Amino acid sequence: MCARCIASGCLQACCSATAPAGSRIDHTARAGDPEEALHLAEAIPAARGDVPAFWEAGHRLRLAAAALELPQDRRALAYLAEAKDLAPDWVRYQPLGEATMRTLVDRAPRRRGQAFAHLPAHYGIVTTER
Repeated sequence: MCARCIASGCLQACCSATAPAGSRIDHTARAGDPEEALHLAEAIPAARGDVPAFWEAGHRLRLAAAALELPQDRRALAYLAEAKDLAPDWVRYQPLGEATMRTLVDRAPRRRGQAFAHLPAHYGIVTTER
């Protein structure tokens, strides 16, 4: 639980057992172990109650970046799509989402499917077909 929630007696789901698990995944990914971060993400329990959409979307952006490092591009793309579905306005302005999408676009041999066609525009990546 965060200090603000302890002081106010908050019992929000974002401060439940899911939050520390998400933090562990985030720290593992940031520490340079994307494979372990994705493994931990598969084991995280479903959130109980309402979790803020931006929190879940941020978690998906971190997982997309981790998948990109392995490289598991389709998995990264799926996480970017989930993040967009969860909090479309919020993810549009997140540098991690833009950077991850830019890398996917730069190394894609060709565009694949509707998700790939629409996501770059959503994340602010302008591409030119040749």
